[in-house]
Amino acid sequence: MINKIIPAIALTAFVTGCAVIPRSIDGLTGPAIGQGNRTEAIDEIALGQELEGFDGYNLRARYVVVKPGGHIRIHSHFGRPAFSYIQTGPVEEHRSDTKGAILHQPGNLTADVNIGQWWTNESDEEARWYVVDIYKTDGNAGD
Repeated sequence: MINKIIPAIALTAFVTGCAVIPRSIDGLTGPAIGQGNRTEAIDEIALGQELEGFDGYNLRARYVVVKPGGHIRIHSHFGRPAFSYIQTGPVEEHRSDTKGAILHQPGNLTADVNIGQWWTNESDEEARWYVVDIYKTDGNAGD
């Protein structure tokens, strides 16, 4: 899989004219910097106010948009479980627990638990999805 990722990262750097530095998480290598994407906050809940023992943790919902040719940088879901619901696509997910890219279509739901991960949009239309995750407010807020 790394043999596919490194040329893709190099091609992205060549086409965009910027350096894309690879990074590895849990044996998965992907771009250290995102490109052609935006994440919009929808809402958050301080879980400690709702559930005993959850002080310092928030539940949040976000909306992600990745333009054609864009990507979400590699990031960790260790200690930050998430669900991603694909609204429009297709979009490719790269995970440390799977060999090769996973092609997601609208209506797909992913469970992202204890993995390294990055996303890329190789299609000619915007990919859009919702992400709901739990994160620790004093550290791993992630992407």
